[in-house]
Amino acid sequence: MSKPFVSIGHVARDEFGDEWRLGGSGLYCAATAARLGRAAMLVTRVGDHERPALEGRCAELGIELRCLPSPATTTFAFSIVGGRRRLRLRGRATALGAGDLGNLPDDAPVLLGSIVGEHHEDLFARVSGRAVLVAQGELRAFTADGTVVPARWRRADVVLPTLRAAVLSEEDLGGDLSPVARWSALSAIVITRGERGASLFRDAREVRVPAFRPDRILDPTGAGDSFASGLLIALDEGHGWEEALTFANCVASFCLEGVGTEGLAGRERVAARLRSGVRLT
Repeated sequence: MSKPFVSIGHVARDEFGDEWRLGGSGLYCAATAARLGRAAMLVTRVGDHERPALEGRCAELGIELRCLPSPATTTFAFSIVGGRRRLRLRGRATALGAGDLGNLPDDAPVLLGSIVGEHHEDLFARVSGRAVLVAQGELRAFTADGTVVPARWRRADVVLPTLRAAVLSEEDLGGDLSPVARWSALSAIVITRGERGASLFRDAREVRVPAFRPDRILDPTGAGDSFASGLLIALDEGHGWEEALTFANCVASFCLEGVGTEGLAGRERVAARLRSGVRLT
């Protein structure tokens, strides 16, 4: 049996007007791993109101859930202002620390999905050397009304040396890649670039790997998370960096083809696209 794939991070309540759905990097990453045939575990915190929905969703997806109590669930309200998406934080769950991990297997690959910087520094130390971080939440700050704004990565010097890799998007960085060279001396840094694929930075040197063309694009939500899961799985299974990035790009291309987790593909479809899919240049 394969080692469990452990995803750690807040599950979000994403609100769209009067409707809401479950989201967050932790959930998307665990769902990707489960769809790819790995035994997947999600360690998270949510409030009582969202817990039944999360339990049901994880049961559907085949994810083992370790759901810790919290007075609130991390909640985002989505709106469109001036033609651009606006994200506002309306609630925040309790942070996650090393003591929340229980008897985590020492050889389990760990995906840290950050949406509000919810991981204590002792948690990074606990999983040092085997974790990939989706770093979006480390680069966010919140105004008085909860509006999400870009922020400097204040903990980079502490967090990065504990990681196998950190995954960020160009959007997370506001297009400013100037800190990446310095960060890449501390850990591998992977920048996702949408249809232009992904770039790996190690010791300030860049390797670019092209994306795969999806059959259609319905919803980009979760594509970066599915990429990160694919990357960690490939690395855990012994592949080199360029091969792992190629696999991750392929996994992410399927996420675009459905809403939420509906587009995620299993191993056979991923393998077929790896063999004969069209690469974007």
